[in-house]
Amino acid sequence: MTLDICTQIYIKDLADFAVKEIYKLPDKYRKIAICIFIEELSERETAERLLISKSTVHKRKMKIQKILQEILKNGEQL
Repeated sequence: MTLDICTQIYIKDLADFAVKEIYKLPDKYRKIAICIFIEELSERETAERLLISKSTVHKRKMKIQKILQEILKNGEQL
């Protein structure tokens, strides 16, 4: 499926916005967000890299997703 140019631009702008917001997160969330959403590591790989439990990574990932959803929903910035 090929997306039209306007949709492609919108998706890129949204991704750029999300990355900017990720870098504004508190350190304990930012490190996980970078590993998972930017570097595309698994929760296990992220836990190993950051020397924290997989459970902690999972819980923080869920919190990060909530934070980013709220930012997008409200049009806010951290």
